[in-house]
Amino acid sequence: MEKVKVKKEQGEIIFVEGLWGTGKTTFCKFLEKYYNFYFIQEPNYIKAGLIKKSKKFITNWYFKEHLKNLILGFEMVENKKNVVIERSPVSNVAFAKTCFENPFFYKNKFIVLQKLLLEMKNNSKTRPIFLFLTPKNIKLLSQHLRSSQNKYIQIYSDENLLKKCDKNTLLFLRHFNKKKLIELITIKTDKFSTKNFQNVISKIL
Repeated sequence: MEKVKVKKEQGEIIFVEGLWGTGKTTFCKFLEKYYNFYFIQEPNYIKAGLIKKSKKFITNWYFKEHLKNLILGFEMVENKKNVVIERSPVSNVAFAKTCFENPFFYKNKFIVLQKLLLEMKNNSKTRPIFLFLTPKNIKLLSQHLRSSQNKYIQIYSDENLLKKCDKNTLLFLRHFNKKKLIELITIKTDKFSTKNFQNVISKIL
């Protein structure tokens, strides 16, 4: 397959959201390879040397890193570049709501994110696309993650955790979509193929 040029007066920005193992990285790399998108990868707390830190510390760190990626993405769009970003602060807010009892922990993040998205809307002509990949069968996804040799992935294989994260992520995405801060596209998936990619591309470009 040859590279395809996306002709826009300004850059395009796409955030790919979804649970672990739903095909986010694969799809981002597809856009990078064939559609000349700049790929901003999800932050990794292990590579950052934070493996011994508390869950709360790591969650706060992820939120800050995702915010940096979001701001960087919009800056690149203003320079007429196409950007695809693996996950966003929305994932972090959903994870905080799922895993922490104190509601203020996620609500504070939610308020910061909504203000930033509103600011981006007012200052940019580009409305960000959020592609949400939701599994067709969470039970099968849970089994797949448990069998992974990647210990980082195994941590998040609990079926109830996956269900709650998926539900909360979609909850926040729908809220921002209703506020017209983002454009939401939801895709049910198990494993992506090139044909699946093309179907998704036709909806977002």
